[in-house]
Amino acid sequence: MVAIHDEDGTVRLVGCAPLYRVPQTKWTPRLTVQVTLYMLMITMSMAAGGLMPWLLERFLGWSIGDNRSLAKMFAQDQGYAYDNNNTYAFCPKNARVFSYQPLARGYPAPPLAPKAGKLYDAWFHKPLVLRGVSWFGFNNAQGGPDGLWAGGSEAATDFGAIAYQLKLLGFNTIRLSFTFDGLRTHGSNLVFKCNHTDTRGLAQHATDPSASPQPDLSLVPDPPIRLPVASYHQGLCNTYMPPNTEHVIQRLLWTVQFLVANGFYVVLDYHPDASDATPLDAQDFARAWMYTWATITCLPNFASDIRGRILLDLLNEPDKAGGVGLGWAGRDGLPGLDELYLTTMDSIENITAADALYLLQGSPLSASGSSYGLSSGDGFVTDPATIQRHNLSDPRPFFNELLQREYRSRVLLGPHLYGPDSGGAAAAPAAEVLARLSSSWGRLAREGYCNGRDCMRLPVVVGEMGSRLSSSAELEYYSAVASLAQQRDSPLAGWIWWAYNANSAATGGLVADNWQEFAWPKIQFLQKHFGLQPCLAGEECVQFLQGMTTNDVRPLEQPGAGPVYTMLLTAKGKYLHDLFAYRAPGDSPELLLDVDAAGLQSALQWLGKYKLRRKLQLTDASRQYSVWAAFDGQLQAGGAGQWRQDPRLPQLGLRSIFDAQQLPPPPAAAGSSSRKQQAAGMSIVSEDHFQRWRYMLGIAEGDTDIPTGEVAPLECNLDALAGISYSKGCYIGQERNSYTHFRGIIRKRLMPVALPGLDAPTRLPCPLPIVSSAAAAAAAAAGSTPSSSRSSQIGTLTNHCGDMGMAYIKLAPALTAAAAAGKGDKGPQLQVQLEGGAVQQVVPQRPEWWPAEWGIEEAGPPAGSSSS
Repeated sequence: MVAIHDEDGTVRLVGCAPLYRVPQTKWTPRLTVQVTLYMLMITMSMAAGGLMPWLLERFLGWSIGDNRSLAKMFAQDQGYAYDNNNTYAFCPKNARVFSYQPLARGYPAPPLAPKAGKLYDAWFHKPLVLRGVSWFGFNNAQGGPDGLWAGGSEAATDFGAIAYQLKLLGFNTIRLSFTFDGLRTHGSNLVFKCNHTDTRGLAQHATDPSASPQPDLSLVPDPPIRLPVASYHQGLCNTYMPPNTEHVIQRLLWTVQFLVANGFYVVLDYHPDASDATPLDAQDFARAWMYTWATITCLPNFASDIRGRILLDLLNEPDKAGGVGLGWAGRDGLPGLDELYLTTMDSIENITAADALYLLQGSPLSASGSSYGLSSGDGFVTDPATIQRHNLSDPRPFFNELLQREYRSRVLLGPHLYGPDSGGAAAAPAAEVLARLSSSWGRLAREGYCNGRDCMRLPVVVGEMGSRLSSSAELEYYSAVASLAQQRDSPLAGWIWWAYNANSAATGGLVADNWQEFAWPKIQFLQKHFGLQPCLAGEECVQFLQGMTTNDVRPLEQPGAGPVYTMLLTAKGKYLHDLFAYRAPGDSPELLLDVDAAGLQSALQWLGKYKLRRKLQLTDASRQYSVWAAFDGQLQAGGAGQWRQDPRLPQLGLRSIFDAQQLPPPPAAAGSSSRKQQAAGMSIVSEDHFQRWRYMLGIAEGDTDIPTGEVAPLECNLDALAGISYSKGCYIGQERNSYTHFRGIIRKRLMPVALPGLDAPTRLPCPLPIVSSAAAAAAAAAGSTPSSSRSSQIGTLTNHCGDMGMAYIKLAPALTAAAAAGKGDKGPQLQVQLEGGAVQQVVPQRPEWWPAEWGIEEAGPPAGSSSS
């Protein structure tokens, strides 16, 4: 029995009729007149409503073809008034209660932020690569993820278990194919018999049996969402999913929420068959997408968890749509892709502005039947000579219109890439394949598209690629694609493999034909050529560090990689040590950890405590190696000395580990070519210079700057310094850290402070409590010291170098004092009290690199976020 609290305060129980007493009404002549007038008014309103569309079109010029009018029609269909200033007016006031169990929030991935031909996460502005797999089933009679009928092990039959294994394999994106008509059906039953297993058993199933050495399964992360199985459902899988008594769209909504909560990005792929005529009418097509998208945006967790994590793949392989195929330009009464896409995107923007991300496929269709050797779904050639030579469909009018739209920065290209065995591109040498792909969409991501001075660069995510990889022609084709993906300036922002399903006739699946185990040759190919990084793969050193630190250290599996900035935490999620991890030069699997000398022995003891029976050796290498930093100049990473960019902030310059017995080679200055130019202006200075430079930037480092066992990693600003990953899985202290992150309230941080008038040689006995001058005066009047009361302390001066230092301080008074100092306000100040009654003024400074939202946490969590 589920209780629903309505807005009027009454309570109804689902399945039970409300009980009330019907009052007896006395019929009078006056009441007769009133009822008659009411009915007359209702009749006139209905008549006027029927004439309204004609009147608007006749006298105001609003036509049905106008996309804003489409949004009005949509709102009317839903029974709500259209209000351009309230884009969610169409959502029901009370959420419906469904017959399936609600989902926990889990751990959504950062929202996507396309920019300049690349993808970034919107939280930390780190580059992102989508590594996805298609999972069809919503587009056929199954009405849900296909293959759940496989039976046998839970690892092959249970939806949640399969999604968990895909996450362990390194996939971060799931593409769900659907049709609009299919969403209104009921689908098939998804509950099947299976043999349940534990988390370690699922991890074993998702581990390459040929991997050597086999990974330590004790480090496997728990699923972000646990779906308990009731005692009466033992031996059954998928009992938690919406049943087939609900429409398929309810399953789709549930699946989207589940995948997002598990840290996946979701691509919604409208995947019609040849008999579906919806794409042949731009108005019908736009209206169908509006219904689907609006339903998603009305989910209660859309704003907090789903926005920015869904891509709308508007039309699968347009050159096959409706059995006739569509090109960029309209023909014979059929719409072109330019009209179809722009009408749909304009309409969606008119009901929910700035919420949607669009993934668009092209069309190689031409009047002569030539496709220029491009796969179906490709076709973004904008070079006039190539278009004319091969008589290709011309996308330039579409891009010219797109340049005028505000949402152009949220448009991605999603070409399909298939080799000759899969009915895709014709067999060709690798160089020719690369030339075709670069001319189609490569230049749009690298160079961009311009119309006059107005330009844009569009990120490219391969919407489909797949193969059985059983012929040399297929291997050659995908090796050429992989070489494009591996380039430093690669135009690819991601890829999606077709498909998970074994019943894909042309390509086979990511699982074997019996649906029981993974097709490991394909996964190995994706690991080797396309950067797929399984959670449980890798060398012993990397695995060990992965389970100990806050950041994802799997990039260290590559020779010469690093540095990765990360932290060791206590079991309660407090700072223990920070460190930089490097991969040793050459082919050695050794990792080098750059740790503060003051905490070296403590760090060795902590790591040694968790080494257990691992075949690892932890040694103090401080006599063999030394750490160097090059800063305060235009410097270039790389070169013979292997200088590396400091991963925290570009202003920190370069950092690396060198042989302790000799000086490192000077780093290259940006744009320089000769060694003489490189060394010009470079000088060796003491560590104090770098320390003060860090403090000016607001960067704390090491145990002398950060109070051990007291400060949470987010209070160390780790989230903005590329030092933490929320998708890597479990590590010591992770639970408390994730709680703090999703709660969204941080009231104290490490921030830089100025100490006016303090001479460079003077050393204060840090740490020192920071108090306000008003509190100090009140304490003096009472005959006590303000530092003796924790309630009067605003923070702690942790360390300093000359007149700059770092403080662990409450944000509200610190930012108030910083703002007052910036205006020259002589009001209450912050200070530390020294021996003999002397005081030293402390002036907090807000770093320029701090996100704008930092410091407003005192007002509580943002709307839509969870506080638990």
